[in-house]
This record gives sequence, structure tokens and C-alpha cells, in this order.
Amino acid sequence: TTLLKGHARKGNTAQCHHWYDQMVSAGVQPNVQTFNTLLAGCAASGDSALMEEWFGKMQAAGVAANRITYSIMVTGYAKKGNMTQCEHWFNQMVSEGFQPTVQMFTTILNGCVGHTAQMEKWYRKMKTAGFRANLATFHILFKNFARHGNTAQCGRWYDQMVAEGVQPDVHIFNTILDGCAAARDTALMEKWFDRMQAAGVPANEVTYNTLLKGHAGTANTARCEHWYNQMVAAGVRPNAQTFSTLLDGCASAGDTALMEGKIQAAGVAPNEVTYRTLLKGHARKGNTARCQYWYDQMVAAGVQQVSG
Repeated sequence: TTLLKGHARKGNTAQCHHWYDQMVSAGVQPNVQTFNTLLAGCAASGDSALMEEWFGKMQAAGVAANRITYSIMVTGYAKKGNMTQCEHWFNQMVSEGFQPTVQMFTTILNGCVGHTAQMEKWYRKMKTAGFRANLATFHILFKNFARHGNTAQCGRWYDQMVAEGVQPDVHIFNTILDGCAAARDTALMEKWFDRMQAAGVPANEVTYNTLLKGHAGTANTARCEHWYNQMVAAGVRPNAQTFSTLLDGCASAGDTALMEGKIQAAGVAPNEVTYRTLLKGHARKGNTARCQYWYDQMVAAGVQQVSG
């Protein structure tokens, strides 16, 4: 079982099969822990067909599945986003008298990201089963809605979260801000930042970079500069991503020169994206001298430009 566990952790299903055959040939009978280890290896490698095959072998060997077995089957399919099979094994587990856990529901919800109706259905199942949603649960819900820029649902679930006594953290707010940025609703994005401060949650580097991304997406260089200054005033150090985001907004607005001095003053080493954005911005303006300058700087810094 120890040999199987080592290969299962790496998702090496071929070696798992080899050592299972060796074990049986040596007259050692597999037990539920053996099969759970094999199933976990299949889940880790994303091989659901083989996972089902091993479950069949488990039954053929007369070994009864336990709660861990079903948990592996359910979460294995959830991680692949196969919610039909996930629900099948969930129902099978419950019919065998095994109860789900909040961690299982959280994994299932994560598998539903991108499928709002499925996600809300599983959330209701979790509540019906008597489980209280935790911060991780709500983070997954917000991630789903933010990805699609669905700010209305973000607001609805935020109210639900607070009503259930779960306090938001910086990751929750950052996810909501990202949803506002995706929706290009910068006014709402700034309102959520105000709510974040009112809740006593300190902003971090990701918070400010997200605010900058939102305004850069609308080429609002004035608000970009405002939030950059707020970031520095708050003692949050800008990084290469910060400047890449700012420069992208400036390039869209045709004002790349605005941020050049800030990059050099901050002492942040530009990365490949930063250099590419600088080159793109100056190229749009036909400023070949600045293009040559930043190209030479990039080469001198040993930064390789990715094609495209």
C-alpha cells in the first residue's frame, strides 16, 4: 500500500497498476485503503475512466466502499467539471448512508464555476444538508460571478454572506473588484473599494492592481494616476504588474510617456510585459526614438521578448 500511495500521489496510474498486480501475485489481498489509494491516483491524474474501472474491480473483489471512497469519486468528477457524474456518485454515496462534508461541497461548487445554475443548485443542497457556508465557499461563488462580470450577483451574494455571519476578507473584496473591472464598471468598483475600507479590510497589492486594471481598461489615465498615488501613499509597493497595467492604459490613451518617470523613480525592474507595453505605446505614436531606447534597455536587462 505504501508503494501504491507514493505513485498515486504523483498520479502515476501505470505504476499503481503494476504494484497492484505484484501485490495480488504475492498473495496479499487488497482492502478498502488499497483501492482508495488507487482511486485517488486516478483522480489526481484526471483519469475518470480508469477511476471507474478500479471502482468496478473493488466491487468484484468484494471490498465495500466507505465514505472516503465516495468522496474521491465525487470530488474527482467535480475537479473535472463533470457535474452529471459528480451528482451520480453523490447520490450513490448518500443512498449508501454516507454523509457529505462541507469540504466536499466546497470542491463540488468549485467544479461548477462557469455554470451558475449548477452552482446555486449545489449551494441549496449544501444548506439543505445542514451545512453552514464558510469563507472558502463564498470565495468560490464570487469567483464564478466575477469571472463573467456579473456584479449584480456579486452584490446579492455579498449580502447573503454577511447575513450568514461570514465576514469578508481581502480575497473576497479583490474578487468583487475584479468582477467590476471585467464589467468595465469603474464607478461600482470604487464603491466596493469604499465598502472594503468601511469593513476595516486593508487593501493589498492585488487590490490596487485591480483598481488600476479597471481604469486602464477604459483608458482613464487620470484615475490610474490617482490610484497609483493612493497605492504609494498607503505604503503598498508597486511591482512590474502594476506598471504593465498602468502602461497598457496609457498606451490605449496615447499617453505612454506619463508613466515612464514613475517606473524609473520606483526602482522597479520592468518585465517582458512591461517592455512590450512600452514599445507598443510608443509605436502607436510613431515615436521610433523611444522605441529604440526601450528596446535597447530590454536587451541590456537580459529580458527576452516573446513573439507576438
